[in-house]
Amino acid sequence: IVDIQLKRVHQMLGKNHVKLNIPDNVKDWLAARGYDPVYGARPLKRVIQQSITNVLATQLLMRESDAPVEYEATINKNKDGIDFAEVVSDVEEWVEEKTRNNCFQKLSVGHSCRARNLELIKKIASSF
Repeated sequence: IVDIQLKRVHQMLGKNHVKLNIPDNVKDWLAARGYDPVYGARPLKRVIQQSITNVLATQLLMRESDAPVEYEATINKNKDGIDFAEVVSDVEEWVEEKTRNNCFQKLSVGHSCRARNLELIKKIASSF
């Protein structure tokens, strides 16, 4: 049922050139919070809207570009919500873009990055 509901989210995001990776542990988290003994899986749609759609929409509004983007969903440290990290393949280009747009201050307000080369981004970020 979670996959069926998420398919709608993926279709909506795809129209806006946004790709969202949702691992199984996040799906399990959604299923646990979207199930009620009385109502079954009916609350799931609301949980997905509050935890994914609304949060991701806010993050997309903070972006400086309309270029295609990819996000990865993870459970936050308190296990009470979902965080979204932008997935980048070219870390140097990403840092250059953020520097050019003076976005590093904005990043501390609810935005993070999952780099495919984490060591490189640490090195670049430490130079600021």
